[in-house]
Amino acid sequence: MIQVDIKERKIKNKVILKDINFKVSKGEIIGLVGENGAGKSSTMKAITGLTKNFKGSITYNNKPVEQNLAVSSFIEYPKFIDNLTGKENIDYFSTLANRKISSNLKDLMSAWGLDKHLNNKAKNYSLGTKQKLGLIITLLFNRPFYVIDEPTNGMDDDSRRHLFDYLKFLKSQNIGILISSHNLNDVNEICDRIIKISNGTIEDSNYNFKKLITMNIPNSDKKVISKYFNIVSSDNDMVTVEYDNDFIKNLSLINSEYKEIDLISINNYYNN
Repeated sequence: MIQVDIKERKIKNKVILKDINFKVSKGEIIGLVGENGAGKSSTMKAITGLTKNFKGSITYNNKPVEQNLAVSSFIEYPKFIDNLTGKENIDYFSTLANRKISSNLKDLMSAWGLDKHLNNKAKNYSLGTKQKLGLIITLLFNRPFYVIDEPTNGMDDDSRRHLFDYLKFLKSQNIGILISSHNLNDVNEICDRIIKISNGTIEDSNYNFKKLITMNIPNSDKKVISKYFNIVSSDNDMVTVEYDNDFIKNLSLINSEYKEIDLISINNYYNN
C-alpha cells in the first residue's frame, strides 16, 4: 500500500497543495479528478519523486517510495528518446527495466496499431502514437504501482477501450493504479474509488457523480452554462456537466441563448 501524506507544498510562498491524504492499495484503481490547476499533476509528481520540496511523506511499506522502486509513472507528457525508432526505444527501456516485453503488452501494442510504426523515428509520431509509446514504456517496468496522468489524450474510443482492458488486467494481477483524467466518464468507468481535488486540497475522498456529458463550446462562457447545468469540470473549450432528466430541455434553452455550442459533438458523445 502507498500512503500519501502531503501536508503542504508551496511555490514562491503560494500554497499549491495542502492536506492531501489518501492510500492506494494493491489490486485497486483510484481516480484523481479536478479542474485544471486543482493539483492533480502536482500530487502525482510528489508521489513519484519528481517533486521533493514538500512537507509530508509518501511511503510504501513504511519506507519512502523512491527507495524501493514501487512506482512506474506517466506524468503529463510521454517520455522517450526522440531520435530513436519506436522499436529502439522499447528495446532500450526493456534493458533498463531488465524485463522483456510481455505477451499481454505486445497484444496491447498490436490492438493499438503501434506495431506498424515501430521502425519510424519516435519524433515523427502523431500525438496519439507518442502517447501510446510512452504508456508502453511506462508499463514495461514491473512495479507494484502505476501512476498515470491523462493517459487517453489523443486516443480514439477503441484505443481507450484497449487501454482500460489492460489496466483492468493489471488490477487482476494485484497491481495498484492511480489515474487522472479530464474525462470524468472514463474515470467513473474504470475506477474503484474517485478522489476529487479542488484548489490544492481534497474536496471529496469518495466522489460520486451522475452520468456526464462533455460539450465543446468555443470561447465558453461558464456563467451562461451554469444557468442550466451543474459544471463538474472544464478544460479550455471543453466543459463537462452532469446529465439529468432536464438535459435535453436545458440544451434547447441554452442553444437559443448561446449559438456557438457544437450540438453534434454533444449528441455523438451521448449516443456513444
